[in-house]
Amino acid sequence: MVIRFLMVSLAAFLVSFLVAPWGHWYLHWIAYLPMFWALREETPRANRWLVFWYGTLAEAFIFSWIADTITLFSNLPMPVAWIILLLFSVVFGLPYFFAFAWVHQMRRRFGDWWMIVLPSWLVVVEWIGSWIILFPYNQGVSQFQFLPVWQLTSITGVWGLSWLVLFFNTTLAEAMYRRREGRPFPVPWFSAAVAVVSLIVIWGNGRIQRIEKELQQVEPTRVAQIQDDVTMVERRGKSREAFEFWMESTKAFPRGSVDLVVWPEGASPYSLNGSTAAVLLWELVERGDFDLVVGGGTRERSSDPEMGETGRVLSFNSVYYFGREQLAGVPGASLEADVQAWIDDGCPAGAFAEDAEVVRVAVHQLASQWALAGTCVDNLPVLREEVHAARDTLARALVADDALYGRYLTARRQVGPMVEGRLKMDRRRGPYLIAIAEGCDSGDCPGFYFTCDLDQECELFPAPPHYDKMVPLPFGEYLPGAQTFPWIADLIEGPGNFRAGTEAVVFESNGGRLATPICYEAILGYVCDEYEAPDLFVNVTNDAWFGDTAASALHGMLVAIRAVELGTPVFRSAYSGLSFVVEPHGRIHAQTELFEEAHRMVPVRVKTFDTLFAKWGSWWVWVSALVCALAWWRTRQRAADSASAAG
Repeated sequence: MVIRFLMVSLAAFLVSFLVAPWGHWYLHWIAYLPMFWALREETPRANRWLVFWYGTLAEAFIFSWIADTITLFSNLPMPVAWIILLLFSVVFGLPYFFAFAWVHQMRRRFGDWWMIVLPSWLVVVEWIGSWIILFPYNQGVSQFQFLPVWQLTSITGVWGLSWLVLFFNTTLAEAMYRRREGRPFPVPWFSAAVAVVSLIVIWGNGRIQRIEKELQQVEPTRVAQIQDDVTMVERRGKSREAFEFWMESTKAFPRGSVDLVVWPEGASPYSLNGSTAAVLLWELVERGDFDLVVGGGTRERSSDPEMGETGRVLSFNSVYYFGREQLAGVPGASLEADVQAWIDDGCPAGAFAEDAEVVRVAVHQLASQWALAGTCVDNLPVLREEVHAARDTLARALVADDALYGRYLTARRQVGPMVEGRLKMDRRRGPYLIAIAEGCDSGDCPGFYFTCDLDQECELFPAPPHYDKMVPLPFGEYLPGAQTFPWIADLIEGPGNFRAGTEAVVFESNGGRLATPICYEAILGYVCDEYEAPDLFVNVTNDAWFGDTAASALHGMLVAIRAVELGTPVFRSAYSGLSFVVEPHGRIHAQTELFEEAHRMVPVRVKTFDTLFAKWGSWWVWVSALVCALAWWRTRQRAADSASAAG
């Protein structure tokens, strides 16, 4: 029993070497043999315990970085972190238990067909686990470096590769069991396994060549790859320095040298739906003539009368899109002459009556001008009090430009009735105004930024569209149960309090439609399926929280699935690594090292390809479930026939 225990432990250790960053994918075709060897037909109870230990130990090896992360970014000590890792490994190791614990019972019940049924059952177990396990992990993902076989995911998804790898292992296991039993080698089954793998390799090579030929005809999109070299321990508490790093790195690209700039998750420490940070980013876009994707935050106020809460602030982990095409539609000073003529005529009452609410909001901006134009104040008496109040506070700092009102009025007509204007001061920039649409109090309100610097230069910028992360990370971005039991948050420090977004937003850019799954959303196939016809997945993430561990490589490996499954290229931007590009045939290039500062232009060949998986989804799971159901029904039918014959 001791030797069997050691063999199972060796097998579990072997599994950890299949995945990134080690990536010994070739071992996976024989990786389960030590475990199969340890299982004996005469000891079913011991088999179950051995497989339970196998799954727990394998997960502990693969996810050992969890303990380090807990101790770094929470108030929990290392012994508690190891206990949490153990509990995590027990739960996440259960798919191994449910898949392998009854191998010999399957052999007795299904005969040689167990070599088909067991891989099919594994696929069903993995699919169920993908909906309930925090970090879903498919066995077939280890083959992401074996590109000819990796092409199978375009047909079956990664489920088909999990099935194929285990099928190859079961044929070898059957040979081992037959040798133990004194029976001949299963030549037909092993030959079938070799033939299937060989045919897939031949077909996969052909698919790679076809896709590469088409990609060579594509004019690449020039994407700026920027990456920092700091850990989150070094970066914490230095929000301003972090923001300036991304700003200066972006400014270093000459105008027109890139088409798209991507900042990773958390690059902006500021909420971008109501701060001058958004104005600074718009100015970057104007200056560099590119589109900009930024990982930042969204804060919005909400009220819950039932809970007795007013002015509650909700936080979201978001991606903002600053597109050149949006700036092209920003209104200019087309009403400038009309407004000047109105002032010259003594501001006749009623000329802009329909814009009374805008005038009320804009009066602070025009305080100096209006205070001198007494007739205008007389004709709009409702504004008199605000004019005089503004004159005493902000009038000297605010601009008194005749063109200002015309530009503001034009913007108002484009975005709809503005009923809220929040006037703020930035010591470096001067005054700016954020105006939002009628009846809207959330971070999704249409609106614009109206900003003037201290040199009396004024500009209009639209409110950038954004995507809110739909699946916040449990225990990282929110603490499960903390809404119901607030005392949990007091007990465990570290996790955030982010809410879930509700819409899979796709941004219309100059280079195509951009879907921006945030962090580990990109490893969740059901999330990526919600984006409507993207041309490019831009996965922004911040794996710097996990330090110099295997977490970043493991996370990146799981993201690579999406490119071939959906026939859509992936640009992954990580705060401090690993960043890379995955093409629709699975080739990875422009990969950075962990904690390596990067600043370069990366060509991305943006072209999508139709795949059977994108069209039919997880159909291989249903085929596998059908195989299991038919096998079970067939054996039940045989048992019933035998009982009837005996009777």
